[in-house]
Amino acid sequence: MTVSMSTLSTSSYSSRLISQTELHVRFEEAEKSKKLELQGYSFDPDRFQALLRFLTTATQLTKLKVTKALLDSEQEAKILSTTNRNLMKGIKIEDEQGRRFGNAYTDWHEYNMAKMTLCKLHDTTEAALQKFDSLPGHVIDFGSGTGQETMALLEMGCPSVVAIDGDREAIEILKKKATSYLNEGTLQTYRGPFMEYNSERKADLFIASFTWPYRPPQDFAECWGQCLANLKPGGWIAGHFFGSPAMPDAGMTYHSEDELINLLNMDFEEISIRVKEKENQAVFGGSNPPWGALYHVVAKKRERNLM
Repeated sequence: MTVSMSTLSTSSYSSRLISQTELHVRFEEAEKSKKLELQGYSFDPDRFQALLRFLTTATQLTKLKVTKALLDSEQEAKILSTTNRNLMKGIKIEDEQGRRFGNAYTDWHEYNMAKMTLCKLHDTTEAALQKFDSLPGHVIDFGSGTGQETMALLEMGCPSVVAIDGDREAIEILKKKATSYLNEGTLQTYRGPFMEYNSERKADLFIASFTWPYRPPQDFAECWGQCLANLKPGGWIAGHFFGSPAMPDAGMTYHSEDELINLLNMDFEEISIRVKEKENQAVFGGSNPPWGALYHVVAKKRERNLM
């Protein structure tokens, strides 16, 4: 979902309270176009609650445009929180000049479409697989996109894989591709709010390739806890974390190496962190990558927490 918030001052607008009728007309238009455009309007408590209810249920919405100057700080925070929960990786916010602020990230739909033909594991996933005597029985691919790693896992014979992503079209492409890669294994998909994902079967391997940093800071702890809750004791994680770049994005979560070590030490053992600083070739984010250092992480969840 793309969220655009204008940053013009309130004096630039004759603040106009949106009517209940007009708000519902906009909702109906958004259900068809997948874009909700509310620039220039302010909201009273009842209309704002109606907006939040719509954002909670409109999982196919791809763009929301509002005027930041006409929202109070509490309304802005609630919009960000609600839209973040509808996607796994956060939202993209731009002002009227297209400058990023708030919870900003790559256009994931475009990124997913560009990688739709790939069937390849990241090196962190390959390293984690080497920790198993045989293929892991149950794998969660968090941030699967169109299935670059999901397909590779199915092709090699993993018995059970769950692909999680907020991009509806990417998940549909993944399911169609899977028919060519399934090798007696099973595939499940999930594209609802990740914070609500709950399965009785916990993962032997939980992979999150280039996913965790794109959670906004205010949501990272809850997201991390949800990842841990879906990983069995003795299971492994494989994925990436970012060190802060020269121009950090307020909507992304960064860790210094010490912070990352402290985070992992709380619940994991046999921790491997490979640091690739200035990893800025085109294949890893272009000439201006969204990280100052790229941490490749593989770690084993403890059988029990330290007392």
